Amino acid sequence: MKISRPALAASVLLLAACAHLPPAIEVDLATALIPCTFGGDGAIHGDKNGLVLEPGSPLTGGTFAIELGDHGYEVELVAARLSGVDFFCGLTVPTTIGPLTLVLGGWGGAVCGLSCLDGKDAAQNDTRTLRHFATGRDYRVVLRVTKSDVQVTIDDEPFLTASLEGKSATLRQEVELTAPFGFSCYQTKAGLRSLRYRLL
Repeated sequence: MKISRPALAASVLLLAACAHLPPAIEVDLATALIPCTFGGDGAIHGDKNGLVLEPGSPLTGGTFAIELGDHGYEVELVAARLSGVDFFCGLTVPTTIGPLTLVLGGWGGAVCGLSCLDGKDAAQNDTRTLRHFATGRDYRVVLRVTKSDVQVTIDDEPFLTASLEGKSATLRQEVELTAPFGFSCYQTKAGLRSLRYRLL
């Protein structure tokens, strides 16, 4: 995966700043995720590792009754694709230009990015990145939103940086119910192991 110099520099600054961040707030997944009614939803249930979202037709997911504001926060989650070949992590978050969804493993299993910037979803805009995700493996994802950009690391490695300046944001119609802060998966069984957030 090729990362541009500005993206790498921003991600390095993000990692360097982590030592000075305020404490993160742990979310009780058993009570925090409020299921959405997409139509064709899979079941959501707890297990010893957190939550399991069964495959939907096409979506399963919900929202979190947590106020993040539209900038100055960080969300950290651990998630896994337990079966299926589409996105196991659709994390919708608020930003200064509107809600965006971080998609991991969509469009057949490997496409990642932010949907939607300037009317283009993650498969079509400049945030599009390909990555293999092993079935059953947990991935630690950290997403930080500021006034001017969105930064993402996966397993403590820089993954994505997107400027919000001069951009517009919309959601794909399928995931609009997950705004302003929610999680979903597409025709895929997903495990949401943990969720923490901090206001910066």
